[in-house]
Amino acid sequence: MKIAKLDIVTCSDVIDQLKSIFTRHGIPETVVSDNCPQYAAQEFVKFAENQGFTHVISSQREVQTIKNLLKKSADPYNALLSYRAIPVECGYSPSDLLMGRQVPTKILVVPSILELHWVDSK
Repeated sequence: MKIAKLDIVTCSDVIDQLKSIFTRHGIPETVVSDNCPQYAAQEFVKFAENQGFTHVISSQREVQTIKNLLKKSADPYNALLSYRAIPVECGYSPSDLLMGRQVPTKILVVPSILELHWVDSK
């Protein structure tokens, strides 16, 4: 899961941020977003087609959880780091799924959890 904070949220800003993410991590099969109008704009639809990813709208609950995390935290970056280390429904954390390993955080964990391991996505 990659989350980016945007102060100005035009369709062009969203596309620029996604291009930056894609440059570092490659183009994903799926991009999940909330239901903001920027993602329904023809410019975004064309960008998704050109890049070859599917756009999926997430549940409002998931989006609200992240927004609350960012708003209520004294340090939103540390909060996101911790959030990315917590396993989700499939049993893996977002960092497991993205990088094949847990990221070191201030959350106490067993050291063996931080070892590199590949997630079978099939």
